[in-house]
Amino acid sequence: SDQVEQFIPPKKGKPHILRILRDLLHQKPRQVTTDLNAPLRYLTNILRKRCTAFVLSDFLTDEYEQAIKLAANRHDVIGMHLYDPREERLPDVGLLHIQDAESGQVRWIDTGSLALRQHYQAQYTERVERFKKTFLRNNADVLSINTTTPYVSTLIQFFKERRT
Repeated sequence: SDQVEQFIPPKKGKPHILRILRDLLHQKPRQVTTDLNAPLRYLTNILRKRCTAFVLSDFLTDEYEQAIKLAANRHDVIGMHLYDPREERLPDVGLLHIQDAESGQVRWIDTGSLALRQHYQAQYTERVERFKKTFLRNNADVLSINTTTPYVSTLIQFFKERRT
């Protein structure tokens, strides 16, 4: 979203984690546009005590480096890139009728074009690299979560590695 739609004050414990997961799974966004700056500024302004903050996104948006920098200076920030493996490579399936989820723009693309598929993959790779570099440069951790695999085991492994 491009705005803060829900705020859950930080707490410790398993019940709180389960509440966050439940709320995330049932949250219906009111907006379709994306802007990471608004929630990151909100985080920086509302929480005075240092906390661990997860930024869950597909990171298809631009211009969030300054907000990450401010948030990471005050909090322990973890960027969680959520992706579907089908986003990584555009399949060669001929003509596709696509719609931009944010703008609503509809158009036809020819996935049979090798140049188009290569351009798509290059853009995807560039976005993921920009996400990683932006967070790491600002001393924030990164984690990519595939939507087709169980996220709990990925999170457990991440925190085990982080502890050492």
